[in-house]
Amino acid sequence: MSTSNTKRHMDTALNGLAFIREVAKYFMDFLETDFHKRRNPKRTVKLRSDSNLLIGVNLSKYPSFTKATWKTINQGFDKSLISKIEKGFYQANIPKDLLQLIAVQKENLTIQQIDHVLDAVAEAVTKAGTANIIEYDRALLSALENTETIIKDQIVLPFIANLEKPLKNLNLGDENTVYLMKDELTSILIRVLEEKIANALRLFVAGKRPDVGNELAVVFNLNDVKNEIEEFFESYQVKDLYAELYEIDRNKSILDKQDTYLYFCDVAFQSTKYPIFYIPFSVERQRDTLSIEFDSQVYINKKALEYIAQEYNTLSGRKGALQTIGERIIYLSQHKSDFPTVVDDIVNEMVNFFELDASIDIKNPSLQIAKSSLIKVTNSCYLNLSDKSDEALINDYEEILQLLSQDDSVLGEAFNKLIDDFIRKEPLSFNSEVADEWDDASTSDKLVFESPIPLNSEQQQILAAIRKDGCKYITVEGPPGTGKSHTITA
Repeated sequence: MSTSNTKRHMDTALNGLAFIREVAKYFMDFLETDFHKRRNPKRTVKLRSDSNLLIGVNLSKYPSFTKATWKTINQGFDKSLISKIEKGFYQANIPKDLLQLIAVQKENLTIQQIDHVLDAVAEAVTKAGTANIIEYDRALLSALENTETIIKDQIVLPFIANLEKPLKNLNLGDENTVYLMKDELTSILIRVLEEKIANALRLFVAGKRPDVGNELAVVFNLNDVKNEIEEFFESYQVKDLYAELYEIDRNKSILDKQDTYLYFCDVAFQSTKYPIFYIPFSVERQRDTLSIEFDSQVYINKKALEYIAQEYNTLSGRKGALQTIGERIIYLSQHKSDFPTVVDDIVNEMVNFFELDASIDIKNPSLQIAKSSLIKVTNSCYLNLSDKSDEALINDYEEILQLLSQDDSVLGEAFNKLIDDFIRKEPLSFNSEVADEWDDASTSDKLVFESPIPLNSEQQQILAAIRKDGCKYITVEGPPGTGKSHTITA
């Protein structure tokens, strides 16, 4: 082949590639926007589904896990420090602000309240001791049941009632958490009195009349109760990451077309919070350990960021777009050494574009917030379930574009040749031949076909056409009267 012919052939191939890239981009843009104004995106930070199933965890309540997560992110997910989550290892305690509220409530307890509780318990013990003087076990059970009711009603319920709403607002507890907290605190306070109650009842059985109130007051005074309450809440673990992720993974099988993601960094706009970056991961349970494995690609929530930029421009009267989010996928294999820089560039551009009041240092795992009157950006991390179906086709087109951009891609070259042949060459038709064979086939052959999935008659005829020797491209007509046809490659 002459030099001029070779050059002409190369120019034709390059022009073909450019055309195919533009077609792929066209359809990808159509799937993303429908060629309309950007609408409110689907991918948001949600902790509960519409049916109240757990679908997300804010990792800020697990500081050690958050620290390991950011270390993994800054290493480009090359060496994951969070590949295993063991039961009971990552636990969330009550935050300091809430402990301060508890301390204030604790100091509001009075001697009069404690004396009132002691009088009621002493009366219940005396009544149980005299009514069941022969049956010690029955007397003890009755006395403890009544003591539990008195302590729960007069100390525990009023105390925890003020904590219930803050716990829910901080996503640290629901009705079950609060219920268990009430029971556990009640049990601790009863345990202080249990031995004194048992001794008093033994004296009743022996025919004596103990001063129950004074005996109980020895171990159940105001300072003792305050100390027990303080120790209980300081060591109380309201959440276990293993349990929460296990529940999320279980809910994945209940909800349709969901996948598990790590969200890192978020942006809040008009009361809705969106992840800025996300990466899919798989979960595998091994006894009391959950193993997680991250994908090889990190995604930028491009839809959300472009939507927010669009709305921000409208509200502020500005123009412009975010420049660092041109590509939606960050391929980790291509950014082994500079992945933190890529993330940092995007976050810093957002800080400048939206004129936020502070910067975000992604090397610092502590909670950071940058905000303005319209936008708020943080470095928070989440484990989340989210719908993957809306991105499946977009991912396919992006993969095609990625392959076409590689000069030595065998798949890209094959795809380019397939499209080029499809456009330039006339497909061979086997309509009549396949139709005749189908008409001659027995009823059993038409109805029974060896296949892992059911096939209708049209699909079976397509496969029959594929088997034709020398067939490269096939056009098969659809059902009569539909005007439909299918062109496929062998």
